[in-house]
Amino acid sequence: MVQIDPIWVNFGIPDNEQAALSKEAQAGRVALPKNGQFEVALRRADGTIYERVGKLNFSDVRVSTATGTREARAEVPNPNGVLRPGEFVRVILRGASHPNALTVPQRAVLEGPQGKFVYIVDEKGTAQPRPVEVGEWAGEDWIITKGIQAGDRVITEGLMKLGPGAPVRIADANAKPAAQPQAPGKPPANKK
Repeated sequence: MVQIDPIWVNFGIPDNEQAALSKEAQAGRVALPKNGQFEVALRRADGTIYERVGKLNFSDVRVSTATGTREARAEVPNPNGVLRPGEFVRVILRGASHPNALTVPQRAVLEGPQGKFVYIVDEKGTAQPRPVEVGEWAGEDWIITKGIQAGDRVITEGLMKLGPGAPVRIADANAKPAAQPQAPGKPPANKK
């Protein structure tokens, strides 16, 4: 007999990821949930996210020499029996946060011969490359761990036309888009 509600999900946490997370937490760049109570979401084989979330209820301190992972287990509600024993899922641990993190849109981060960089607007109003170190993604943004600080103006549009020292025109975020030019000989559209 196998219990399916709640169902236990066994998985491995890579030791290198666990060590990196612990290092970030000790440095104060990551805040972990109280008592290690991570929320667990599941991505099914078809890519959909299972509608219910569970809780991490076991994490081993030993590292498997065969896989380089620490065994863990989550308990997830499964009242309709949607999840089946033996089914493969990807586990998403939620609950850690990055207090005071600086983020920039992914499109603003470029790759050069010396690594990743962004363009910032300097005090003269020109574009200047700035090397950055990135952490992980936060939605559509990169978390920047080193290289910029609060108040730096990072360029996010028109990056392919830029070079070091190029003059930058800062657009008003509240401005209305420019009117589209009319084709010659065509009367203006009637507004109702």
